[in-house]
Amino acid sequence: MGISRDSLGQIRNILRKLDNSIDSAREKRLKENEHRHNEAAENGASNGVESNGAGGANGLGRRAG
Repeated sequence: MGISRDSLGQIRNILRKLDNSIDSAREKRLKENEHRHNEAAENGASNGVESNGAGGANGLGRRAG
């Protein structure tokens, strides 16, 4: 006896929702990273802080973490 059509449909719906959730979280993360990068590009060049927040070559910037 195999999986019923109803069960298979429920599994597909769960996987579809999970996939959409992952895509949404990825899009949100990418937008936040882009926003941080743009802010750093505007502000960071003058204060030695790179866009990743790890600091410039002088080591005076924030530590990533």
